[in-house]
Amino acid sequence: MEINRNQYFMIGIVLVLLGLQFRLVDRFILNQPVSQFIAEKKMKVQQGQQQPAPFTASTHNFMTSAGMVPNQVVVLPEWLGYALMSIGAVLILHSLAMPKPSG
Repeated sequence: MEINRNQYFMIGIVLVLLGLQFRLVDRFILNQPVSQFIAEKKMKVQQGQQQPAPFTASTHNFMTSAGMVPNQVVVLPEWLGYALMSIGAVLILHSLAMPKPSG
């Protein structure tokens, strides 16, 4: 399937808006179920390593079994918003330069 002009334009708009959102928000605080899921996945990764971290794995195991996992905080790098807005702008300009769809 070939991507046409309208699809390039829509992808560009979404990326520009997502980049703008990432520039306006400093950090995202995840809710309890998502934080629990991430803590369980981190624990499985640490247990699968050759040298598991002795303090971290047992702490995560205790905290996940007791349900006391603190909310995870996602801090986005500053350049990510600019990169998404730039890619979106290029896609929008590219869509405007393409021929109109015939139909």
